[in-house]
Amino acid sequence: MHSSIKRLSQDHWPVFLLSNITSIINLILPIILVRLLAPEDMGLYKTFFLYLSLIPFLTMAGGPVNSIYFWIGKKEDERMEYIKSSWSATLFLSSLILVPGFIAAFFFHHHFTLSMPTLFILIVTGFLVCPAGHFSEVCIARGENFLGAALAMIFEMIKTVGFLYIAWKYQDIDLLFRFYFFMMIGSFAFMTYMGYRDGSLSFEINQEKIKEILKYSLPISLSAFFIFIIDKADQLIISTLTSAEAFAFYSLGCLVIPPLYLLETSVQKNLIPKLAHAYTERHLLNMAHHYKKGIGDIAYLIIPAVFGLFFYASPITELLYTKTYLPSAVYLQVFALSYLLLLIPHDSVLRATGETKVIMKVYFWLTPFSILFIFLAAKYLDLRTTLLISIVIKLLPKLYCFSLSAKLMKTSIKELIPFQRLSQFVGLSALLTLVSFASKNLFANELQWFLVTAPVFALVYLGLFIFKHLRNSA
Repeated sequence: MHSSIKRLSQDHWPVFLLSNITSIINLILPIILVRLLAPEDMGLYKTFFLYLSLIPFLTMAGGPVNSIYFWIGKKEDERMEYIKSSWSATLFLSSLILVPGFIAAFFFHHHFTLSMPTLFILIVTGFLVCPAGHFSEVCIARGENFLGAALAMIFEMIKTVGFLYIAWKYQDIDLLFRFYFFMMIGSFAFMTYMGYRDGSLSFEINQEKIKEILKYSLPISLSAFFIFIIDKADQLIISTLTSAEAFAFYSLGCLVIPPLYLLETSVQKNLIPKLAHAYTERHLLNMAHHYKKGIGDIAYLIIPAVFGLFFYASPITELLYTKTYLPSAVYLQVFALSYLLLLIPHDSVLRATGETKVIMKVYFWLTPFSILFIFLAAKYLDLRTTLLISIVIKLLPKLYCFSLSAKLMKTSIKELIPFQRLSQFVGLSALLTLVSFASKNLFANELQWFLVTAPVFALVYLGLFIFKHLRNSA
């Protein structure tokens, strides 16, 4: 029994389950906070954590942390030297935000909706985030999965409970930020102590190892930075050009649904090894077959989700955020279209064939144009149009890489698109949507209509395709 539990704790399941709990907590937290805080405070909340998520990409401090999974495979006698130096590299890169951050906060704070004290809190917590997460990543990398994932989840729970209590008791967003500031200091101190006691970090500087770690991690971090900027450019720019309340409506309309992203990720993880094997064997037809199937597998859930988010946008917004945030529904309708981008596993062939530099070059050249066009759109057009333009910009690298993937497989884009499966998914989703709308007058309000017809939509859609799959398998 003990050995079974030990094996389970070293498997991927603890990380998967506890990470999902953390994702659900972060998904539910804003849904509760909108009922406790004013829209303007919610705008400040969303702005603060948007900027906080930018800092590790800006300093590239996430690279050395993620490189732990590479260095853990080194020989035992040098493994810990790399692990210790990865913490030093993380601390060094994280510290790069401090001086320029404080200068920017002091001289340019009037360009931000956040107050100067909040900007100072943002900079310090941004410095602490990656070093504080180092020890839990070390635990996971060496097989102590439950401990590593549990440590990360515990601090997320502390954050959530603290935020909810402050929002309920005081309705004070500044107090909430101050609580987060002291919590992050505590997290950093505790994790540093654990790492030092464990021997996975040291205050000694090994310049040779740090240079090697930076050489490995910085190109990966640079690619991640460009991808992040293109993905979040609209929110980063709009947060500085609009009021906190307007940004709250916009950002809450950009509803991230983790299972849809996890679906695309899981298909990619299954697809890339198959593509790599087929490419090694020069079976290009098999590559095209796997790629085409991958698009169909993603589309199976993405297409009905897009229909549902688009046509049920108002009741979904009311259910999640209350009627106060109904202006977010127009943004949710547009943002729903962004999930169609997940249909194209654009970089899977490039990763499987080792052409990863192409991805970085595409995003490198696109990033400045993305920032320029989105800034002009946000400045002179309405926010809904700006969101649509940002989605079109995100589509461009996917189409380019899709075309390049077809060339690598010596086929055409047309041959890679599963038209039959897509037409089935779109056709059934459209039919169920029409039936749903035809019944709308039978209900007292939109929320009641959604709560009854949306589950029926999902059950009929999933049921018909599951039945078809079982019949074909028989």
